[in-house]
Amino acid sequence: MKINSTAAKHIKKYCYIIGLLSFLIAFFACSQMLRYQEKEKKASGTYMAQSTIRRVKAKLDNYIMISDFLGNYIIDGSDMDENTFSELAEKIPNEDGVVKAFELAPEGIITEIYPMQGNSEALGLDVLREHERKKDAVLAKETGEYTLGGPYQLKQGGTGALLFKPVYRNDDSGESSFWGFVLQVVDWDRFMSDINLQSLSEADFSYKICLMTEAVEIRLFLPRVRRICRKTA
Repeated sequence: MKINSTAAKHIKKYCYIIGLLSFLIAFFACSQMLRYQEKEKKASGTYMAQSTIRRVKAKLDNYIMISDFLGNYIIDGSDMDENTFSELAEKIPNEDGVVKAFELAPEGIITEIYPMQGNSEALGLDVLREHERKKDAVLAKETGEYTLGGPYQLKQGGTGALLFKPVYRNDDSGESSFWGFVLQVVDWDRFMSDINLQSLSEADFSYKICLMTEAVEIRLFLPRVRRICRKTA
């Protein structure tokens, strides 16, 4: 009986050891699986981030080209009256409707808008003085660089960002002076939907968009904090 009792104890002990080893093996396997899944998730998030960067850059590069087109017309000394501005703006492709309006703001005061319908409330707005837009407008004027400002509550209703292109013209003596701004009003909700930043949130990334002189940068952060970085010098 004593031998049988001792054998039972050994068997019980071995069962405990086998159970513990089984638990450790299962725990290790689960840990490895979680690490693999986390690695895959990060790789997927990185891929989505790179894809998003390309979409944002393509969009903003297109907006910059449009601003350059209108700005160069002014820099060349051509007469940009209401009819000329409307004719030029009308020919600019905007099928997705992300750009709500094109505007001219000599000395910072909006005098021309296309299309006027639905946007006329912004006429006469001085972006260099209006408190919400002043910081971005002054930054664009002082640096001479593109500035993406906002999003703001628009005078014509809705939420939008402004792409400021400061325009400088040379006088007869060759001195450069500030003419004003070419502005594009970007429908913020459509812009965000179009570039699909939601995919980054679904991958547990937060983001900050920076528009700089010659580059678009998306910086990723944890935890989620969405910010828009206006142009930096």
